[in-house]
Amino acid sequence: MRLVGDARSVALTCREDESESAYIFAVSPGAGTFAVLRMDNGTQVDLVTQRTGSFRAGGAANRVELTCAGDSITGSVNGTQVTSVRDSVHPGEGSMTLILLGRGAGEARFDNLVVTRR
Repeated sequence: MRLVGDARSVALTCREDESESAYIFAVSPGAGTFAVLRMDNGTQVDLVTQRTGSFRAGGAANRVELTCAGDSITGSVNGTQVTSVRDSVHPGEGSMTLILLGRGAGEARFDNLVVTRR
């Protein structure tokens, strides 16, 4: 994933449903930060917010992974697991989405996008 223009962050979600509930792995490569969030009927619950040195600098591409398996929500950046939390509030199935966050025009470019059901 590589951010272009005014894009600042990208978020990957899993177990998203019609009631606006989901798990979110949001990454901001320029700031070197990430967060794991849970949405409960549209209300945000912060599970983890941290900095990591795993992001590649500048406009370089970064590999970002979100794994939702059982009650484990795991986020990785460039092959390094940066977080893993256990949360069983949303144990069921749901949709997976990609969200671009930022001001103005921007884009996130993805190479080798893989979605796997586990």
